[in-house]
Amino acid sequence: ERNCQMTQTTVKPLKVPKSMPDEARHLYDVPNPVNRIPKEDRIRFPDSATRPTNDAVLKKIEVTAWHSDLTTQCEGQPIGQRIILHGTVIDGEGNPVPNVLLETWQCNGAGRYRDFADPGELPLDPNFIGIGRWVTDEDGLYKFTTIRPAAYAGPEGSGIPYRPAHLHVSVFGPDLRMRLMTQVYFEGDSLIAGDYVIADAATRYEQAQDGLIAHYDPDTTINGGPQQALGYKWDIVLGGRNATPMEW
Repeated sequence: ERNCQMTQTTVKPLKVPKSMPDEARHLYDVPNPVNRIPKEDRIRFPDSATRPTNDAVLKKIEVTAWHSDLTTQCEGQPIGQRIILHGTVIDGEGNPVPNVLLETWQCNGAGRYRDFADPGELPLDPNFIGIGRWVTDEDGLYKFTTIRPAAYAGPEGSGIPYRPAHLHVSVFGPDLRMRLMTQVYFEGDSLIAGDYVIADAATRYEQAQDGLIAHYDPDTTINGGPQQALGYKWDIVLGGRNATPMEW
């Protein structure tokens, strides 16, 4: 077994440049201890661990109905508006892309992520994890059932305004090191127009806003009953002029 304990190495404080403004000198007041250096060499994984064959995504990454329905992952029902998000993953020429692994994560109906990085100002839902997974079929189709995430602002005092309701999505190719990330929003949300993430995407993509918005789909909507849910359709375009904005 490898020893993964960390060593403690003491390093002298950084020398303050003479040209450093007084208001920035506090950055150099703290010694710079290097205490996260492993004693052993890195563990190298063979390519086979991350470079699968055409069907190895299904073999290496568990994907079941439990992963795609985020409303049934716990004993009870999560609180919030049930939604069904579905669509097709296509390439730049409009051809469906099968065997694409999609992973999604989101906050709950109150705006809280089940994540240690969350500031913890909003309540957790004991019946909601907020993580889903799907592999597209031969027609490039996917479908998630979840709770519509709430809009949320940055931590108190941060000055970060409310962000529109959104889901984070990772898109994996046949090589698990081929990962793209994006976000999806919902049609009609008035917060979309002022969102800084969409504004950043618009500097790099012509169709940024259109490519990131899921549209209401009456054909998928379930009216009434315990399984009632609003349907939304969002296609993911990999490449081409209408490519879905990625990488943030």
